[in-house]
This record gives sequence, C-alpha cells and structure tokens, in this order.
Amino acid sequence: MVVLGGMASTFGAVFGAIVLTFLPELLVVFEDYEVMIFGAILMLTMIFLPQGLFVGLRNLAQRLLARRASARASQGEAP
Repeated sequence: MVVLGGMASTFGAVFGAIVLTFLPELLVVFEDYEVMIFGAILMLTMIFLPQGLFVGLRNLAQRLLARRASARASQGEAP
C-alpha cells in the first residue's frame, strides 16, 4: 500500500490503502480476468509512476494547472 501510494508522503500511504481496498471491488465486473487486470494495473503503476500514485497524480495536476495558467496569461486574461 505504501509503495503504490508513494513512500515520500503520509497521504500517499493512505491513498495507496484506499486504492488497494477498492480496486478489487471495482474489478469484480471482469470476473475471469479480475486478477490479471489487477496485476497489470499494479505493474503499470510501478513502471510509469515509480514515486507512487499520489506523487504522480499531484505532479500531473500541477503541470495541468501551470499549463492552464500560462494559456490564460498568453490570452491576456486575469488570473
């Protein structure tokens, strides 16, 4: 749970626990492939977000907000 959520933050551990608790419940729909999809999601998360989900999603949100702010600034809008 800590590794998935992110070892760098306390909120990451809590976020990882929430994800690992609810993800199997959400994958019940896929019946026979549930375990395979769960494993693939965990592997892809560890490969593409090695700092954890919480840190990765936080960085993504910061980049999106910065891009939106720069787009507004270039259009001459007030912040």
